[in-house]
Amino acid sequence: GNTNRLLKNASWDIELSKTGYINEAGRCLLMNANIEGEEVSIVLLNSFGKLTPFGDSNRLRKWMLANS
Repeated sequence: GNTNRLLKNASWDIELSKTGYINEAGRCLLMNANIEGEEVSIVLLNSFGKLTPFGDSNRLRKWMLANS
């Protein structure tokens, strides 16, 4: 199954998502999403835990919405 929990969140419009792990970069998340009509790419590397990239993505999205 897909490990990106944000795909099940109706407030996200995600077009592409890839999670992964390699020693050099740690836990990673790459995502292309539409936020308020704008195409956005999010790349998170070396996340602390398995769920950290999803919390970080939500925080980035909230920041973008507050500062647009």
